[in-house]
Amino acid sequence: MPLHQMPHLVLLTHTFPYASGEAYLETELPYLAEVFPRITLVPRFTSARCRSIPSGILIDRSFAHSKPASGPGKITRAAWLNLTSSLFYREIRRSSLARRDVRAFIRVVNYVYNARAFYLWLMAHLRQGHFAADDTLFYAYWLIPQTIGFHLVRPHYPQLRVVARAHRGDLYENQMRPPYLPFQKSGIQAAERIFTISEDGRRYLAERHRDLNSPCEVARLGTKNPGFTVSPGPDGVFRVVSVSSLRPVKQVGLLIEALAQLAGQKPARSIEWHHLGDGALRDVLEQQAHQVLDGKIAWTFHGQVDNARIFDFYREYAPHVFINVSRSEGVPVSIMEAQSCGIPVIATDVGGTHEIVSPE
Repeated sequence: MPLHQMPHLVLLTHTFPYASGEAYLETELPYLAEVFPRITLVPRFTSARCRSIPSGILIDRSFAHSKPASGPGKITRAAWLNLTSSLFYREIRRSSLARRDVRAFIRVVNYVYNARAFYLWLMAHLRQGHFAADDTLFYAYWLIPQTIGFHLVRPHYPQLRVVARAHRGDLYENQMRPPYLPFQKSGIQAAERIFTISEDGRRYLAERHRDLNSPCEVARLGTKNPGFTVSPGPDGVFRVVSVSSLRPVKQVGLLIEALAQLAGQKPARSIEWHHLGDGALRDVLEQQAHQVLDGKIAWTFHGQVDNARIFDFYREYAPHVFINVSRSEGVPVSIMEAQSCGIPVIATDVGGTHEIVSPE
């Protein structure tokens, strides 16, 4: 049966529709709902905040609730699932990096824990008839670790239909610290088709896994047409906007330094900088902004902003330019959103960014 004719789609996410991540699914989900008669969302983690989703779509929280979120219970279960798994021992024997680097070792432990927890959960669901193996398409929104669980389930249910997306953190091993993604090949082999979000990602997989049996093709993320283009007002203020989480990989501190240099070169120019997004580095970056931007540039950290509200912000503030200085990306949807409103973009040439931002 063709994939798009499967009667039941089970979509495996990290947190969606909970919390604020995976915002691009807010755009993709209505299109999936037009094709698949029945859709079930299975997040790895849940929270108190649940976003609105199209009617008729079910949320199965049982996987998230099947494993302790933190504390001694998680440590005990993770230890048991690893120490009783041949997957763990094979990888430790295979990878010298996992034996000598504690971060790599912890990554193996975490991946085995999640893969085996998912394996136990899915086997129970299949045996109890919650999912029918013959008419369900499993769609892993991230290449790993869920697909590793499918690798374990496959011998018991060889007829399972599995596809997966590949973005950035689940794809580019050389961008990880340390540069190590355990079990990626097993995850790829568990899926009958891999959809990368960029041509750069497709080439990376094809070159890295030349014996890849699963067809790999580009299926881009996207954004809706907002129905307007921005037109900066006549107040003479030059407005810069950036949208990202506040993590080291996003290099927002580098943008702050660049803005300070711009202000030094254009002292008579009124400049504003607005950042949309939150994260662990917020306090550090706000302190840096106070030190180098106060008295030169008006700046605001707006915190986490709902996807729909971003367009309201663009309509209200009409930025002159959008800037992304990340050191690693897949293809940033935030850039697509800015472009859809007619905002010029400056971005680092990383990942698949050059596929949507040209030198012109």
